[in-house]
Amino acid sequence: MKLFKLLLTLSFLLFYGIISSQNLVSPFIKVFPKEAYGYGTQNWEILQSTDGLMLFANNDGLVTFNGYEWDLYPLSNRTILRAILENDGKVYAGGQNELGYYQRDLVNNWKFTSLKAKIPLEHQDFEDVWNIVEQEQTLFFRSSGKIFVLENEAFKIWDQKDYVFLGKAGGKIFLHSSDGHLLQVENGAPQIILQAEVLKNIEIRSIVPFQDGYLIASLRQGFFTLKSGQLKPWELPRLSIQQPFAISKVDVLPSGELAIATNYNGLILWKSDNEMPNLITSSNDLTSDGVISTCIDNSGNLWLGLENGIAMVELSTPIKKVNLVSQGYGVAYDLVRWQNHLYIGTNSGLYKVPWPSALAANNLKLIPGSQGQVWGLQVIDDRLFMSHANGLLEINDGIAKPVFEAESGWLIKAYDQTSLMFGTYEGVYLGLRQTQTTFLPIEKLQESSRFLEVDPEGDIWMSHPYRGVFRIQNPGKDTEQVRFLGKEHGLPSSLHNHVFKINNQVIIAAEKGLFYFDKKAGIFKPLNDLNQYFDTQEKIRRLKEAPNGNIWFITESEIGYLKITEVGLQKNIEKRILPNVKRFMNGGWEKIYPIDDNNVFITSINGLLYIQLEDGQVVHQAFPLRMNTIQINQDSTFYPLASDSKLQFSPKQNDLTFEMSAIDFAFSDDIRYEYFLEGFDEGWTTPDHSRTKEYTNLPYQKYTLKVRAMNPNQRYSEIFSLDFEILKPWYLSLIAKVIYGILAILLATFLTRVVLKRFEALENEMANTVNQSKKEIRRLESERIQAELDHKKRELVSTTIHIAKKNETIQELAGQLNTLKREIKDPIANKKLQKVIHFLKTEDHADEGWDQLLYHFNELHPSFFDKLKKEHQSLTPKDLKLCAYLKMNLSTKEIANLMNVSIRGIEASRYRLRKRLNLPSDSNLNTFFMNY
Repeated sequence: MKLFKLLLTLSFLLFYGIISSQNLVSPFIKVFPKEAYGYGTQNWEILQSTDGLMLFANNDGLVTFNGYEWDLYPLSNRTILRAILENDGKVYAGGQNELGYYQRDLVNNWKFTSLKAKIPLEHQDFEDVWNIVEQEQTLFFRSSGKIFVLENEAFKIWDQKDYVFLGKAGGKIFLHSSDGHLLQVENGAPQIILQAEVLKNIEIRSIVPFQDGYLIASLRQGFFTLKSGQLKPWELPRLSIQQPFAISKVDVLPSGELAIATNYNGLILWKSDNEMPNLITSSNDLTSDGVISTCIDNSGNLWLGLENGIAMVELSTPIKKVNLVSQGYGVAYDLVRWQNHLYIGTNSGLYKVPWPSALAANNLKLIPGSQGQVWGLQVIDDRLFMSHANGLLEINDGIAKPVFEAESGWLIKAYDQTSLMFGTYEGVYLGLRQTQTTFLPIEKLQESSRFLEVDPEGDIWMSHPYRGVFRIQNPGKDTEQVRFLGKEHGLPSSLHNHVFKINNQVIIAAEKGLFYFDKKAGIFKPLNDLNQYFDTQEKIRRLKEAPNGNIWFITESEIGYLKITEVGLQKNIEKRILPNVKRFMNGGWEKIYPIDDNNVFITSINGLLYIQLEDGQVVHQAFPLRMNTIQINQDSTFYPLASDSKLQFSPKQNDLTFEMSAIDFAFSDDIRYEYFLEGFDEGWTTPDHSRTKEYTNLPYQKYTLKVRAMNPNQRYSEIFSLDFEILKPWYLSLIAKVIYGILAILLATFLTRVVLKRFEALENEMANTVNQSKKEIRRLESERIQAELDHKKRELVSTTIHIAKKNETIQELAGQLNTLKREIKDPIANKKLQKVIHFLKTEDHADEGWDQLLYHFNELHPSFFDKLKKEHQSLTPKDLKLCAYLKMNLSTKEIANLMNVSIRGIEASRYRLRKRLNLPSDSNLNTFFMNY
């Protein structure tokens, strides 16, 4: 029992010695326990493929990780996968009694093809394949005791020795045999380069380039250096754990550090003889202290295959953590550098550690008298003040001594060249800058004053997240004024405002953006010069100006800084984000402390965040971007990485959803994607966190999809480009167009004939219509003319009758007058009657009415007289009148009445007329003139 207690005590002392000397600074680590990826516990080898995927040789087979999803692809015999190597698009793999390669199939899965059948039959029964290396397209597989050499698709076997190690360093392939020989592959064969007794009893795990030679790491016998053919033991300097220890693998990091994986002591990071190695164990978030395998990814992160799970050490970022809580030092609230030490204020007191030096646990010393809650630290006039829950204290001779105990204090700052301002739980106090300081309160302000700044005019600005912003004018004077400023003075709200000082200007970090106070206008105005770098809808919780002018910030979702550089007369500002640290923030109690241009500390719930900007700056190179799948019409999936042919989709496959994954493991949760489909989009889409982009109802044509990803530091990935085509419908193909052309010609010919026939029919119909119309017109015209002739005839007849009756009446009157004359015996009366009778019988009187008859006759027979006069010039007017009456087919009696002559006279006139017309005696004058 005593022996057990002694051993327990020794173990405790050894453990305490290790812990107390351990470096408290460690990089951030992402841990993936078995439950996260869901496959075998152990991962024997890790590599990153050319397209950015992380590949793991797992107990269950090949495990792949794209930053978002994990997948498993077992070996054909489903044994443990021990070794993997990518070469020429294939991932060569070795397991228990199996070797071959993985290659993507048509559905983008990794399919294993065994090469065991190519091995000579007598060597096909073997144990685990532990290592695979490549040189000039020749592959070397190490199984227990032998090497399989694959060259030109044929195997040859090296089994002359019992080979227990195979590795590649500096472009050379090394072998180690159990008989103590160290060999090197030259001219396609193993050549002994060293034989040493010490090599007989060791198990070499790694050989890496080191200090102009090589470093050989063994499992249990520690390290050896090989230089100029000389093998010498080497011990890791300043390591807090006992050496030698169980080593599983050694890597040389891009920074030159050695990453030493151990079986029981976690991971050791060692940079130089002058620095204490950093020990990363289960106390630093690892799920296991047994590290089996390692891999450095393209961004510089270090992946660890653990006995229980996987971890990624974020070496690509400049940020590390200083874990104080797990060491019992408490939560950090402020720190300051003073007299070659860092002073760290925690909830358990004030600690100091030499600076610059390793932040090792055994270096932290508690300042006596500082026990309790430390809120703030400030160096003024080379004096270190501590704002404490017990008041204001000063560190003097290594002890915390009270300065002002009346109030619990938040912070102390210089007000001017002679005064100090002290923010307390109950308000603001002013005191003189001298050894014995007396503080007097600002009477009109009794709010908790945790945030204080003074502007160039001497006004004190105080903000309380739930009370508002206060401006103290003429503090400490009779004219002192305290004024509350809030929403009515230009701020978005009277709550959640914090006051800071940047470039000697007082700035208010409000709920939505940054503001400055325009004293002339008496209101707050947006600070647009800085607001452009932040989301104005997001609260900025902390701002701090570094000595080099950089502006550090903490928002609701980001922590980083604005890097400001002078370019001529202009300032160039670049925003940089620190990944994966928001979860360590201390809920509004953070402090940012830039020690110098390259070293910055931020308080956190576990202690401190330590940023070394000169040491592993945020990686600037573009990171890979890959397309995982294309979903077609929401019901089928296409894998573009598995296809070398031109991508073409049918017209019905025009609803496409593209799924992407950016390979930036440090920022995997904060990657935003932009898409640009040339031929469809007008430009790049707005960046968002969606890894999928859907396009619906794409018209048929050729497209180029471009995708880029952006991490929080505004660093872009490589632009992924994919050409594809939505084919034309069959009815728009060339053959279809030819058929359409032929059909169009036939249809045009047919339609032409139909149209011509129709035109001919219409033309005939129109001609018939025209003829009918002409006939109708002629008929109507004939009827009209006939009607006019009839009318004229009627008028002529009417006039003729009228004249005839008039003449007949005159003749009757003349006869009656003759009778009367005979009856009257008076000579004078008879003489007068004779004159009247003579007048009635005169020719002039007989011609009355002829002019009217002649008018109607000419209308009926317009050219009758002209033709008659032209052909028979000897005709007298009386003959012409007789011709007209004959043309009218009047009888001799009617003519006699019209001409007022006797019938015998008419007969004589007819005879004379026939003579003048040269007509035979038997011709009928009426018939002649009717036809004339």
